Amino acid sequence: MILAVIVLATFGLVLATLLSPGWIPNMGSRGLPQWVDDLKVDMALTIVVIAVFSAMAYMFNVRRVYLYGWLIGLGNLASTALMLYAGFTFNLPLAVASGIIIVVGAVLLVRFVRTYPVAEAEAENGRA
Repeated sequence: MILAVIVLATFGLVLATLLSPGWIPNMGSRGLPQWVDDLKVDMALTIVVIAVFSAMAYMFNVRRVYLYGWLIGLGNLASTALMLYAGFTFNLPLAVASGIIIVVGAVLLVRFVRTYPVAEAEAENGRA
């Protein structure tokens, strides 16, 4: 049921974005700093990414997925800000975020292999 709601909500957001492309540019940010206007789409994307990853973390009861959502969402926002204001062409914050995710995955893989080693009989049958 929850998965169906998430899929339908995503589909609805995609349709709303495709059918009403004038909404986002017309959402004025009067009285706010210029960087808010420059990064409003990326801030919205950051919120969506964090919300989706948080929903997955809650549904599957895996706490590290919260961290992944924050890393990817804020990494994208920081990469865009560095590209706009500092002229960076390499997405360094996203690279750092992906490096952290890879290290966490490698540690989990090593822990899994130590906890559930391949049995000797299975290893011998696999080599033959």
